[in-house]
Amino acid sequence: MTHGDKAREGALAISEQVDLIGRAQAITPLHRNSLVDGWRLLDIGGPKIPRSDVKGTAFRKRGFIAPEEAHQDMFKAFFVIWWQVVLCRRFTVPLSRQIVPVKVDGRTVSHKTAYYGSIFVGHPKPQNFTVVFDTGSGHLFLPDRSCEVRSWLCIRRHAMGFNIYDELPAPVSKYHGTEKQVLAEIFLQHAQGGVLPVTPWYDASKSLAREFPEQLGCLDDPAILGRVFQMIDDNHDGILDQDEFVNGIHELLHPTTQEAKTLRARIAKAVLPAVENDFGHVKSVAIIGAGVAGLQVARRLMEIGISCTIFEKSENVGGCWQKNYADFGLQVPRELFEFPDFPYPDDFKCDLFPTGPEVQAYIELYAKTFKLYDIAQFKTTVVELQPSGGQRGWTVVFEKEKQRSSKAFDYLVVATGMYSWPPHIPLARDASKFKGQILHSCTFTDRKVASGKKVVVVGGGKSAVDNAVSAAKEGSQTTLVCRSWHWPVPRYLLNLVPFKYATYSRFGHWFLHPHHGEGATSTWLHGTCAPVKWLWWRAVEFMFRGQFQIPSSMIPEEGVETDLFSGGQILNYDFRDMLNSGKIQTICGAIDKFTETGVVLVDGKELDADMVIYGTGFAKNYDIFDKVIQKKLNIQKDGLYLYRNVIPPQVPDVAFIGCEVSTFNNILTHGLQALWLQKMLSGQMRLPKPGSTEKAIQKEQAWKRTWMPPASSRASLYQLHMTKYHDMLVDDIGAKRFRKMPNCFGELFMPYTARDFAGLFTEASK
Repeated sequence: MTHGDKAREGALAISEQVDLIGRAQAITPLHRNSLVDGWRLLDIGGPKIPRSDVKGTAFRKRGFIAPEEAHQDMFKAFFVIWWQVVLCRRFTVPLSRQIVPVKVDGRTVSHKTAYYGSIFVGHPKPQNFTVVFDTGSGHLFLPDRSCEVRSWLCIRRHAMGFNIYDELPAPVSKYHGTEKQVLAEIFLQHAQGGVLPVTPWYDASKSLAREFPEQLGCLDDPAILGRVFQMIDDNHDGILDQDEFVNGIHELLHPTTQEAKTLRARIAKAVLPAVENDFGHVKSVAIIGAGVAGLQVARRLMEIGISCTIFEKSENVGGCWQKNYADFGLQVPRELFEFPDFPYPDDFKCDLFPTGPEVQAYIELYAKTFKLYDIAQFKTTVVELQPSGGQRGWTVVFEKEKQRSSKAFDYLVVATGMYSWPPHIPLARDASKFKGQILHSCTFTDRKVASGKKVVVVGGGKSAVDNAVSAAKEGSQTTLVCRSWHWPVPRYLLNLVPFKYATYSRFGHWFLHPHHGEGATSTWLHGTCAPVKWLWWRAVEFMFRGQFQIPSSMIPEEGVETDLFSGGQILNYDFRDMLNSGKIQTICGAIDKFTETGVVLVDGKELDADMVIYGTGFAKNYDIFDKVIQKKLNIQKDGLYLYRNVIPPQVPDVAFIGCEVSTFNNILTHGLQALWLQKMLSGQMRLPKPGSTEKAIQKEQAWKRTWMPPASSRASLYQLHMTKYHDMLVDDIGAKRFRKMPNCFGELFMPYTARDFAGLFTEASK
């Protein structure tokens, strides 16, 4: 018997076995390369079926491709599969729709829809079955008797579900009558035995939110649901009858009592309008924060005639550059930290690696040049950001000179920075017993306070290392304590080549873990050259160890190509030299508790200390948003994932600029984000639909979680992948990504700086 006869007989045997829809659903395509009982089964698409589920099907009992035949004829099998996938006929079943009324107490309260059609099963005399198709199930496959060799393996998946990223039509009200009649219908639809217990109440609340979106659109929040249930449950028996439900919700919609008014006002703070991609209504924008991100947003939006107001809690522009830890400054040369539309003036005097005050003076000059001080409200604290009662726009509640006020805006931009507030201080137990000082790096602004003292610095990042160096210059003894070490990056590779040629060029970027958006050819090249990339990074580590004279006890656990995304720090040799001279001691560990005169580490070792400085970074805080809105932002343990690190897909008319992205050239990144936002609000660029943005976010989330260290800020990290991130922003606005072309050598090997993008901002200004 030929292979074709075997396959045909097996397919017919399956058809003969399947006489019920439930058994038909057992015939499910297997995932590609699945191996079941020694048979290699191939599939184009379809979910992966567990081995235990497949064993009970006819696949195990009926022979299609024997194990030895599969290996001998594999090339032919692949060819046949390709031919069938491209050219095979598709068979469809015409469907009919039946609408079935759902009645309660003889009254129709809703309708259910069912789809059915006729299929023919069996051989040689097919039987006609009228089958009701479950539109939520996966798929149904019945091989036809005319199936050719292995063609049953090639049948494409016909899903009866729907793509979770497809845009669903706006819900249409299915209730009719007066408001109270509608409420009665909703009650009857979800009631059980004439009453509404707590569990069905959750389903009823979803119907209420769909029917009254502007008033009750946030009833999906459990806390608010509990308060509403408590208010309308008059006899407090834990169940609702029809009168309680109808009268209670009607009172909430048209409040007359103080309790209903208070609850309605609480609900109004969390009701959001539908997400839309048309921004023609935007005439005024509130910008929270006057750092380099907020200033660039204001400049870009003012160019297109949008009125902007900047709210800044401090007394000046600059954000974290106004005042920071002792001896802080840029860790990169100044050409890698400049506004793309405002390079350093020729007469501006500063070091090649500018100090913090020099950077602050440059930022102030930018704000003065473009008259951004005129639109800023300083010493103003934003207390709350409220949606405009179901309408588009936001209301900013702010406090200035102890006076609380509010103002409505069409759009909101949060530009509070990556390193703003509050400081993250993981205090160990018994900290109150310590008689010395406990500081955070942001409050260690004068190194002279450490004069003659024994200082313990906690942390392994850039600020902790800088704090240890500053304290060692004044103190009698300095110890750096951290849980893990990070690779330092020298300013000059081999003391000759500026590091920017390796980290800011496309050549250096290629050696990183590939981005999920790479094409097939690029992905293949990355995989093929993986050993070369591995050798490259080991050579880089060897070079860094030699330049910084890193002892074996301080070698980081992560490779440098991964560690740069969690603790990348560009250092001079001060820390190395002080470590070698004994001015700084290092311990890999953590503080277990404080004593009156010092600290005790988790391994029991005691350290004397007069001052403990935490260089442990900052925490994120989103409390200016309502708790319900924070849930819609979908904040994860590893940060806030946004579309292009800017747009939350479920919260309309708000953008996060500069505060949810971190690269090695933040000021340029913020400028490109501001330009991207300008194009979006002016209608020159359209956002994808919310489903597509959700899909993009989930891809990014999965990509980062597969290889980046599990940091609380992982969602925002791009670091050396800034080249790819900038490419995506530039592609979105319709500009060319290869800014150095036609200079091919420069495009590949020369570092990218803000000046390469200056032309985009000149065009925007025009």
